[in-house]
Amino acid sequence: MRFSISAFTDVGTVRDSNQDRILTNGKLTDDGRIDLADQDSCVCFVADGVGGNKRGDFASDFILREIKSIRNFDNLEQQLRATNTELVRITSPRSEVAGTATTLTGLVATDDIFRIIHVGDSQLWLQREGTLFKVTNDQVLNEYEGNSPLTSFFGGSDADLKFDTNLFVNEVVIDDLFLVCSDGLSKSLSHKSIKAILVEELELQSKAQKLLTECRANGAEDNVSVILIQRTE
Repeated sequence: MRFSISAFTDVGTVRDSNQDRILTNGKLTDDGRIDLADQDSCVCFVADGVGGNKRGDFASDFILREIKSIRNFDNLEQQLRATNTELVRITSPRSEVAGTATTLTGLVATDDIFRIIHVGDSQLWLQREGTLFKVTNDQVLNEYEGNSPLTSFFGGSDADLKFDTNLFVNEVVIDDLFLVCSDGLSKSLSHKSIKAILVEELELQSKAQKLLTECRANGAEDNVSVILIQRTE
């Protein structure tokens, strides 16, 4: 499999800082665009620091830096649980970051592994043949309430960290387009608006740019992060 990837993370128009982070094939950023063509693998994640806690940016950055250092993804969930334990250990004694927390959603696709990782309320969608459907489920107390408390996240006890293991895409075909995003996207754009952009006859980079432009035009009250991943062959 080969992929094209176009991604951005943006502070939005209201917040003073960006607590989101994105990781796209070893490139980690808290601001701006990343565009990658003809990739033979995909290790792409969005981490959305929890705004109601202290320094959500610390947790989102910490988790993605640890993923960036991973070379073998066979036991990814076990490695991420160890990372969560380390995050809690180093932040608990420090009042400025104690209680920091983050979501994590992403896709790992290599020659022998295809794995979706999902913790929290960031999201992963798949567009195939004009249909856009949500693969992940928001891990929140009440999915019908805005800003409902998370029921799973990094930065708490091991019991607070629940990986959604019921996520499957049986086959990835050429032109499949994955959208990984923080909840800032759905707060700014409707499902209909997102789908309309993704099905346009545009280059992947132009689709990502249009999503960002439309989010900001609609106010973008939250940080917004998007990774578009398209299978090309």
